[in-house]
Amino acid sequence: MKPARRTAAAAPAKSRKRAPVKAGSRPAPRRTYDMAPLCEAARGTVSPSIVALCR
Repeated sequence: MKPARRTAAAAPAKSRKRAPVKAGSRPAPRRTYDMAPLCEAARGTVSPSIVALCR
């Protein structure tokens, strides 16, 4: 019987290079939503401190 043949050691795995992420702010929302009806509905049903956040 022949002795088992040795194999070469595998090379260590290389890390993948990623493209750099662009630093910056996100674009502003295109539409503004009218929160007045929601704020009116909140009066008397939720805490006044929450209603105070409505503008």
